[in-house]
Amino acid sequence: MWFIDTSLSDWLKHKDSQDLQTEQEVPTLFREPYIKFGYRRPHQPLIYYFKSLFQFHNETLNVWTHGLGCLVVLWKSIQYCYHLDFNDQFCKIFFLFCFSSCVYLLLSMLAHLLHSHSDLMHHVSFFFDYMGVSVYGLGGSIGCFFLASDPEFLSYIKAFYMPLAWTFTFLTCACCTYAKYRYQRPYPPMRKVWQMLPAASGYMMAMSPLVHRMSSGLTKLSLDGSERLHAAQMCLFVISSFFFSVPFPQKWTPGRFDILGHSHQLFHVFMVGSTSCLMDALFLDLKQRRNVYSDIFEPTSFDVYGYMIALIAADLVIIMVFRELTKHKIKKEKEQD
Repeated sequence: MWFIDTSLSDWLKHKDSQDLQTEQEVPTLFREPYIKFGYRRPHQPLIYYFKSLFQFHNETLNVWTHGLGCLVVLWKSIQYCYHLDFNDQFCKIFFLFCFSSCVYLLLSMLAHLLHSHSDLMHHVSFFFDYMGVSVYGLGGSIGCFFLASDPEFLSYIKAFYMPLAWTFTFLTCACCTYAKYRYQRPYPPMRKVWQMLPAASGYMMAMSPLVHRMSSGLTKLSLDGSERLHAAQMCLFVISSFFFSVPFPQKWTPGRFDILGHSHQLFHVFMVGSTSCLMDALFLDLKQRRNVYSDIFEPTSFDVYGYMIALIAADLVIIMVFRELTKHKIKKEKEQD
């Protein structure tokens, strides 16, 4: 792959020398570690960045992996939800997960497409990206709780699971937003701690019903169809988290993975795979395990809508607050220059 990308980078340097820039030509804010070339010019009209959707640069695959992923997930959502009875609260739970999956993929796509427009747009784009991660986390948590849990486990966690899941997903947005505002490039390791700790805690909380359920299946040396899909999505999520956390493979050979194959692209690909597997698994749970979960308790309207609406409102407040703080910070930095 490295030689393909090297040739592509060399061709782009020759063809688009006026459009694409090296890391030395763009402000520090827009640079990525070990990515040497392929940056779009900052501070251009918005149409410039929308047009770049159909051009090669170092964000092209970041945009398209989640853009195409969003279309795939949307198509699967329509296929799955078309025949569901939306008077059924459990069907609404599944729809909520589908909604959250499309939201996070769309917001991620837009963040990578538009962030180079300006300093403020860079921050706000990723603030909304973190909101998307938060929304997806809660959608997955609600889906796993109501559709994939075993009765025994539900009896232990039903009193505190949803409040804790909401708290962790809100903290994911709040902590990632704070870290983006607080730290400047080159980012210190503490920024990853702020990002990963609440997200990892929320994911472990969401997966706890599945771990309990699958552990009993493993003792019998058998997993059903949805459990195998759940296992696959967890493996894909762990792999995606690895590529989010470490700058491999571009750290090994800086400049060779500028356009194709760097870690954030791989993170996106594995996340789409994880989301798709989780959607398939929850749909199977919805259709095949109705006699298991529906006899325990039915989700209320607040479970279906209230937590998600409250999360979106809280995330938007965080974004508005940090947008103003960032705006003031940028203005102060320019005055000092």
